[in-house]
Amino acid sequence: PCQRWYKEGCISPSQEAKIFSLALKKRDIYFELEHSDGEKHVDIAIPSHKLHIEIDGFHHSNDSEQALIDLRRTAHSFSEGIFTIRIPNVLVNEELDFTADTIVDVLRNLDKWSKKQKEQKHLLDLLEKVFTKNQSIET
Repeated sequence: PCQRWYKEGCISPSQEAKIFSLALKKRDIYFELEHSDGEKHVDIAIPSHKLHIEIDGFHHSNDSEQALIDLRRTAHSFSEGIFTIRIPNVLVNEELDFTADTIVDVLRNLDKWSKKQKEQKHLLDLLEKVFTKNQSIET
């Protein structure tokens, strides 16, 4: 059955995307399956961390045309501030728990990185205020 967020028709997630999404759910990760950003669909999106996860079949790494399409999509998402992680089917099928745990670690590191970015921005804002204040005193 189609899920309600589809606007352009029904797209069914792959078996591996379903399996991986259940592993994320088991780890209390909020995600959107078959997320559309208006331009493309991604297998799994984690909006809170601006992360897209693509579960890739064999043809993604053995077909140069498909690999270039994937690279362009990843670059486009990155230019929009969204990270993309590509996970081959073999990891879902043979190393599911390790792969899902690795994504949890990635999310934790993105949280740390985001916090550091906010702290650095706050320091830069303070320095700018001090610099602006000192300039107005000198003139």
